[in-house]
Formats: sequence, C-alpha cells, structure tokens
Amino acid sequence: MATCFEETCCEFTGEDKSKCNAICPHKPDFADWLSDTGGLRCDDIPSIAQQPLDLPFYVPMIDHEYSRRQTFEWPVVALDTYKTIRVRINNGSRYCAVASTPEGLRKKFRIGNKAKVILRGVAKDPPLERWWENRLESGAPGQIASLGIHAAVAPNFSHFLGVPRTDNLFNRQRQLTCLAELADAGLCVMPHLSAIMPADWQFWLRFLEATPGVKYVAKEFQTGNKSVSEGRKAIDRMSQLQDSLKRDLHPVVIGAAQYVEEFAGRFKRFTLIDSNPFSKAWRRQQFELSAGKQPWYPRLLLKGMYIDDLLRHNVEGYSAWINKRVRVARAGRG
Repeated sequence: MATCFEETCCEFTGEDKSKCNAICPHKPDFADWLSDTGGLRCDDIPSIAQQPLDLPFYVPMIDHEYSRRQTFEWPVVALDTYKTIRVRINNGSRYCAVASTPEGLRKKFRIGNKAKVILRGVAKDPPLERWWENRLESGAPGQIASLGIHAAVAPNFSHFLGVPRTDNLFNRQRQLTCLAELADAGLCVMPHLSAIMPADWQFWLRFLEATPGVKYVAKEFQTGNKSVSEGRKAIDRMSQLQDSLKRDLHPVVIGAAQYVEEFAGRFKRFTLIDSNPFSKAWRRQQFELSAGKQPWYPRLLLKGMYIDDLLRHNVEGYSAWINKRVRVARAGRG
C-alpha cells in the first residue's frame, strides 16, 4: 500500500513542485513552517477547563448590522470571530477588534447588552490565516476576551485529503496553539474536532481524556460533512468519543440543521448554530412551518425597509421548530 507521500507528494508523483503549497518535508521551506508551530508532535495538549454554559438547542448567527435599526434582543447569539476583529485600514492597517468594550461590540452588531455571545471560530482559509499571522503582534486573544464573550470556538485550520500527512498535522498544531492562547486570555474556548483520518479521531480521544474539564466541543457541517453520508460518519465518531470517555459531551455544531434528530438521539444536550433565519431575512424570506419541507417564502418589503421584524419572526419560528424536532425525535425513541 502506498504512503500518503507516494500518493500525493510531488517528489514522487512528478507534479510541478513550484505549484505545491503543502507543508511537506520534501520542500526547502519545511523547517521555516515548523518554526511557526515548534514541530508537529501535537502532544503538548493545552491544560484548559470550561465553566458550565447554559446553551439552548439553537443559537442564531448574526452576520452583520445592516438593514436593521433596532436592537435584536435574544438570550444567546453567535458572531463570526473574524468580523469582530479584522484589519482596519482607518486605524493604520492594524488588526484590531471592531469595539473596545462589551457594550460597544453589542452596539456594533445591534444586539442586546444582556445577550451572551458565542464566537464561531470556523471559517474559510483567508480569515483563519489573517488570525494566525496577526494574533501575537496584535494581542488578538486578549482583545477578544475584553468584549464580554460567553464562549469561543477555536479556529479550524483546514484538514484535507490528498495532501501529505504533515500538512494536516501542521494545521492541527496550529489549532492547539490557538486553543491554548485563547484559554490563557481567559476565554471559555471549545476545540473544533477537525478530523480527516481515523488517527485524527484517536487524537481527539487522547485530548479529551487528558482534559476532563472539557465538555463543549465544536464541529462544522457546512463543507465536507454537508454530505449526508459524511455527516453521519462524523456524528458516529463524536458519539463514539462520548462512549469511550464515559462522560457526556455537549457538541456545538455549525450548519447542521439537517442532523438535529441524529444529535437529539445521541447526546443529552447539543447546540446548533446557523445563520438561516438571518440570511433568509436578509433576502426577504419568511419562516413559515406550515409551508412544508421548504418553510421559507418571499416576503414583500418595499425598497429601503428594515428587516428587524422579519428577523425576529424568523428566529422565533426557527428556534421553536428546532426545539420541536428535538422533542419529537426523543419521544419517538421512547
């Protein structure tokens, strides 16, 4: 059986080395990359603990403040980590938070001052790479921690098939580094269970065995796990982790609305984060459960009208729908 290097590394496949962007020992810059992480052993597991979090089954994602003029009052909301801190041109191109106080952050996104905020750390590669590049010089973890954050999902640097194994180990080491830095800043931080191979799930089992204070774990289902077959495999793996640990886990899952029944049957508590109610309101669509399997239909709004009422309607209806699905799934299992 061929190794991952024999199958994917241009040293063996004969592909153009100049186009390779993998972290690979057959490249001359490999040592430079390792200097960023201190190696690839991934055995320096951060000592983190989480305080109890009172999380509902559904937490709405609030993408931005546009087309709204009212404060959106909701007990727990999610924000994109990389929209709360970014390169600000009018501040000398510095990487800094969009607010300096908890109240300022909530005002920026037009959410209530009493709202508990979860930061969704998962993202596409460009925002993740900006975080990695700027986090130390800017003190990004400390900036985030000063904003009254309830909990934060750690960055999920990409794991791919079709690359040398060292590439994924490098990104896992970056995840652990960021996890430790956020925890050291005083945040309640959730590890993202990035996994592409069985050995990755074995690592997360060792990680969770070594950190008994960790209950809340995150997993995104918007990319590879959006496929039903792959999504169910990931849920199986998370359930197996819980069984092996002999303690309850609380998954915080991003974009996993299609799997609510599966999570309801396997975990006492879980939390879904997605932006469906917000993004549909932004597109002037209204949630209506009686509409059937596609419970969204166009809502006529005149040009320039705000979406505050539509957003609240969507979040209230969608949240109630998620809760009902959980109850029905559990009742069906006896």
